[in-house]
Amino acid sequence: LGLAATALFVIAGGALALFGPVGDDAPPLLFRLLNQQKYPASQLFLLMTLGPTIALLPLAERATGRVGSVLATFGRVPFFYYLLHIPAIHLAAVVVMRMRGTFDPAWYASAPFASVPAEQRWSLGLLYVVWAIVVIGLYFPCRWYAGLKARKKHALLSFV
Repeated sequence: LGLAATALFVIAGGALALFGPVGDDAPPLLFRLLNQQKYPASQLFLLMTLGPTIALLPLAERATGRVGSVLATFGRVPFFYYLLHIPAIHLAAVVVMRMRGTFDPAWYASAPFASVPAEQRWSLGLLYVVWAIVVIGLYFPCRWYAGLKARKKHALLSFV
């Protein structure tokens, strides 16, 4: 299913990017293919993101050692991770923007805030560093909560 979704994205998205209207200053074909509408998510965006994820899921389920242990920890408490990751991302964004001197409270009035000036946007490298720090930081509370769920058999814990 994941490989089929990915193939459908490449075929349909490639056809649209290749045969769609192109201006004089249009980016290369690969960038036009990857430039899908995220908010609200278009069908091509969902095919592009969920397809590879579904295709890689069997590999993640067979992971062993340290990687398998980390993935199992997050897998035992997905809703807990979900609840923590949103405020953690916002906190990380505020910290990074304050460090860069570009913090603007209006950016948090609505989500997503799409009109951030180009000179204040994050580079892809910075985005990946912040992402890694947030995921690593959330591993520890998730590990604690997974242990709590294993020790205590309370009905409320099974929902989170």
